[in-house]
Amino acid sequence: MIQLPKISIVVAVYNGAATLAKCIESVKQQKYLQKELIIIDGGSNDSTVDILQAYNKDISYWESTKDRGIYHALNKGVAKAGGDWIVILGSDDYLWTDDVLEEAGQKLIQVSSQYLIVYGRVAMVNRGYRVIAMHGEAWNSKIKKVFFTEKNVFPHQGVFHHKNLFQQYGNFSEDYKCAGDYEFFLRVLAKNNRQALFFDDLIVSGMRNDGFSNQRKHAVEIFFEEIQARKSALGHELPKCKFLYKLIRVWVKQLLARSFGELFVVYIIIFYDKIFVR
Repeated sequence: MIQLPKISIVVAVYNGAATLAKCIESVKQQKYLQKELIIIDGGSNDSTVDILQAYNKDISYWESTKDRGIYHALNKGVAKAGGDWIVILGSDDYLWTDDVLEEAGQKLIQVSSQYLIVYGRVAMVNRGYRVIAMHGEAWNSKIKKVFFTEKNVFPHQGVFHHKNLFQQYGNFSEDYKCAGDYEFFLRVLAKNNRQALFFDDLIVSGMRNDGFSNQRKHAVEIFFEEIQARKSALGHELPKCKFLYKLIRVWVKQLLARSFGELFVVYIIIFYDKIFVR
């Protein structure tokens, strides 16, 4: 009988009491037995620790100590993970269905050893958990070009990281506040010429559209961090005219978000991606 892979779910949280229970429940309800849940809390001062204590028997490992940011927390979580594959969630993310790990496990057992990054789709949802958009595209030449020159195309909540990935290529860089996963994927897939495998029929998780990386008020910060990530991993720099154009576009998105709300900008981006990216 073929042994199904063990899947580690690593969650980084800080003051995430409003959504953490849903995240934990989504892992707890999984029918898949070869799983573990690891939660790294950055020393929350809300009721996050109360929730962790309430779910103590459902969590393989958790800690609540001050850290140096999200990527420090994720590195600690990955170090504790004992799975063959690792999925990384935020406290406001959740596994999509009760059998998603079962479905993923059956697929992962057939994956060639050449693939250390495997990913599916992620559903962006609003505060009422209604689906706004689906993220995740096949790893083809068009998407590669966008990834290498424009932005991160991997919704990290949908990625299965093989345990050997971090052993071969190191940890997430703590130099970033929000683009550490982008720099990591660039380092692996571009600098080291690895390939990723996409499961187009697998929705891995749901993510709220009001999370940190989706908030327009952080758009300029993310823009500069992604530029730095490409420079660090690839030595890639934007021409001055293109840099200015993109920066203005980011500022316009921020202005629109302040005037009409985050959701309005989300729909504009979805429409733009359908017309110009896909």
